[in-house]
Amino acid sequence: MPLQLASLYNFLAGDGKGECIGIIELGGGYQASDLTAYFSGLGVPAPKVVAVGVDQSGNQPSGDPGGPDGEVTLDIEIAGAIAPGATIAVYFTKNSDAGFIDAVNRAVHDTTHKPSVISISWGGPETVWTPQSLQAFNSVLQAAAVMGVTVCAASGDSGSTDGVGDGGDHVDFPASSPYVLACGGTNRRRRGRGRREQCVPCAGMAEGPLCCRHARRQDGARRARRARRGRRCIAGHRLRRADRRHEHRGGRHERGSATVGCAHCAHQRGKGAAGGLHQSEAVRREERLQRHHTGR
Repeated sequence: MPLQLASLYNFLAGDGKGECIGIIELGGGYQASDLTAYFSGLGVPAPKVVAVGVDQSGNQPSGDPGGPDGEVTLDIEIAGAIAPGATIAVYFTKNSDAGFIDAVNRAVHDTTHKPSVISISWGGPETVWTPQSLQAFNSVLQAAAVMGVTVCAASGDSGSTDGVGDGGDHVDFPASSPYVLACGGTNRRRRGRGRREQCVPCAGMAEGPLCCRHARRQDGARRARRARRGRRCIAGHRLRRADRRHEHRGGRHERGSATVGCAHCAHQRGKGAAGGLHQSEAVRREERLQRHHTGR
């Protein structure tokens, strides 16, 4: 599965050799035998995995299938399968605000393993954090950004509510920090003849066929709109709208607004020279429109 994921998203070639990936874990642990069996079955070399204890914690697998061990093992397996040449340093700490912050701080300033990327799959709604913890955590994350360490954090599993039952929209921290790369989930499938289909789960909606149909309807509507735009001159369309606004507003025309709109749209649609042609045509039509309104 990780190798298919790398192929679907066109990951760059390379195995991460010479790099270190830091993973933050708030409890649980991994069994070396499980990792060996997994990478052997996948057919890729097993990466070097190092456990780093923070605040008197360490690699302590509970043996509970429903506990944190599955999260720990999954994090290592996904990262290791895609970058088997990298060293994976797993920072274990207590499941508390202080432990969480200390573990990230240890990873950022680790002069032994020197991770260039830190992965965090833990977090919670901003509303459950104290202002002091948010400030302290953001200070550590800011230091990571200054040092060139990329911090990736999961954006949550519960849609726009982030698991809060008040009916409002909430964001997950530390993914919401301005110093963090927030990572959300997608459901991507490979179809016939190399075609790819991607579904981004809707806010507050469970991932599944309904969501995928919703995404396909949106994609179909976008394609239809693009086709309609392609069959008409964007500049002329915008200028006709400007002319109608002039009539409805008693002869007051907002000079330049139509030209800017056409140029922007042509640029957004791109295509280099075609965009320039649309922009030039817009300028000429605007000049004619101005002459018409002024009686020249």
